[in-house]
Amino acid sequence: MKKILRYFLRTFLILLLMLGLLIVFMLNPQIVYAKKHSYKQLTIYSKYKYPTAYDMVLDKSLELVKQSELYKPDFKLDIFLNDGNGASVKFVLKKLFGNAFAWGYHNNVILNGVTDESLKWITLNGYNRNLARTIAHEMIHCYEVNKLGLFHSRPFANIPVWKWEGYPEYICYKSSIRGEKEILTDAIKKYLLDKDKSEFSRAMVDTDEGESFAGQDYYRFWILVKYLFDIKKINFDELIKESVKEDSVYEQMMQWYKNEQDHSLPLSGK
Repeated sequence: MKKILRYFLRTFLILLLMLGLLIVFMLNPQIVYAKKHSYKQLTIYSKYKYPTAYDMVLDKSLELVKQSELYKPDFKLDIFLNDGNGASVKFVLKKLFGNAFAWGYHNNVILNGVTDESLKWITLNGYNRNLARTIAHEMIHCYEVNKLGLFHSRPFANIPVWKWEGYPEYICYKSSIRGEKEILTDAIKKYLLDKDKSEFSRAMVDTDEGESFAGQDYYRFWILVKYLFDIKKINFDELIKESVKEDSVYEQMMQWYKNEQDHSLPLSGK
């Protein structure tokens, strides 16, 4: 009996040690990146010397996240470029969270997709997302965790995915040249026209720089959260509340959209 207990205790301690090492590795992926560069409140890690063309990309990302109520200028973020390093980190992240353009957690933003030479796009499985906006999306995930705390954030807390992913999409798709209400009405119209078509699984969002991949689910998350923030004028704390339900928000949004369309119709007359 004692031998069995010792065996289970030894196995438990080994598993606990491995879990601890995994957590340390996940929170500190910089240990497998060769180069380090500081820019504003960011530290960028890479295999090769930092390309200064990234300055404009990161400026755009910061410009977007500064529009979030969660933004804190003294919150430091680590950015990990996809230039050849970090294969072991990405292998673990793919197993834990699935393949993605990038991942954002703790204070880490790790790029996974392939960036083009212009640094405008990041590509994964043949789909393109705007690079600066993708980085902004992942930055917002870090701000969400900073706001709520690790164990009150996904995946530890039961926050619906439409809220957790919809809020970063809402921030990263903000426009500097179009009205946000106009963007929302156009996006809802597109959703209603195409949501039942098989090709809408590859849904694109019209951004200032061109179309950026969202996919059907994230497109829906985006417009739901956009409606709540731009029309209902709620804040992040109110979004996270359990009483804010996806189906109810969708119904409200559709009623609002119908009223908007009715008001925009020309009056008939003689």
